[in-house]
Amino acid sequence: MKADRLEDALILALGAKEKGRPNRLAWWKRCGDLPGDRETGIVPDLVTDQTSAHDALMGYVPAGLPLDEALELRKKDPKHYVQRSMESMAIHVKAMLELQKKGSVVFDYGNNIRAQAFQAGVKDAFNYPGFVPAYVRPLFCEGKALSDGLPFPETRGHHQDR
Repeated sequence: MKADRLEDALILALGAKEKGRPNRLAWWKRCGDLPGDRETGIVPDLVTDQTSAHDALMGYVPAGLPLDEALELRKKDPKHYVQRSMESMAIHVKAMLELQKKGSVVFDYGNNIRAQAFQAGVKDAFNYPGFVPAYVRPLFCEGKALSDGLPFPETRGHHQDR
């Protein structure tokens, strides 16, 4: 399910929870824009980030900046844009850490946002794990694989090469 507004997302999520139905819900929102929304008291089960944070100029849109203004600022003043992105990533990671402290399972999906936030001054940015070290590597250590007995789907059909 997908919701565009926080209110709609909460109705869907809490309705499923009340009925005891497992559910997945996507609510698109820039985490750096969340400070007021966090006052709902809702703690998501899972929090991750899917931005291209490794590229503060082209892969991230700073909080509070509409996309059209962001695109213009990128062209006119890339240095200022990167500064705003880095500040937003710091807020973003702090929000994720706050949700982790409240009970959410939080992980980095390999986009470098923790390193960017650390560089922007968030000293505890690495207090939540990356997805591969936390969830995939332990499976490999147990001799388990993700697909067809092989660690990665792109290796399918290459059994003889091993």
